[in-house]
Amino acid sequence: EMGEFLAKLAIESIEVAKNLEKTESIKDALLIFQTSFAGLCRFSSIEKIQSTSNRFLGLPDTSTESQIENASENNIDVEVARTVCKELSYLSNASQVAVEIYPRLCKLTSSSNSNLRRESSELMGKVNINALVNQAKTATEKVSQIEKTYDDLPRIQDQLEKETARADTAEQNVEELTLINRQLMREVENLRSEKEKLEQQVAVLSEGSAYI
Repeated sequence: EMGEFLAKLAIESIEVAKNLEKTESIKDALLIFQTSFAGLCRFSSIEKIQSTSNRFLGLPDTSTESQIENASENNIDVEVARTVCKELSYLSNASQVAVEIYPRLCKLTSSSNSNLRRESSELMGKVNINALVNQAKTATEKVSQIEKTYDDLPRIQDQLEKETARADTAEQNVEELTLINRQLMREVENLRSEKEKLEQQVAVLSEGSAYI
């Protein structure tokens, strides 16, 4: 997959940059990173973009320059974070991506590097905060509704088992109940998936709001 190749190339270019001493060579490695990440944003799914961005924005020393032992490496991390913020800002779905990395962006806005503060703030600016809050509330309500549905599942399954037992001599009814049971199980799996997705979304939004 092209996205996987570009992600690997971007990661390797950072590692190379941190092992170089000449400024021009470091710039060349960072240019490869920029090109690779830009390509990844173009050819990958939004999930891949989000996970890869989270990884690069989570590099050490991007939010502060205190207690720095290696200033050169810190500068590379800052440039990587700047590139990620700038490239993501160009995306038509930048707002959707920014929501998933919101906690990272909140931390970057406190960086002592003014360029990184500005670029992370610009990306954050694409997120509608009020919409985020409402989305979190809606997600929480949906999770509660799904949990209530789970409370009814044992009763429904027990009823199905009783009906199946009664239908031992009625093959047609058994087949109908079997289909109902299968449909119920599919619905259960869908509910579980939706619940997990909503809980993850609420966790991300809650984490981000702690930095505001």
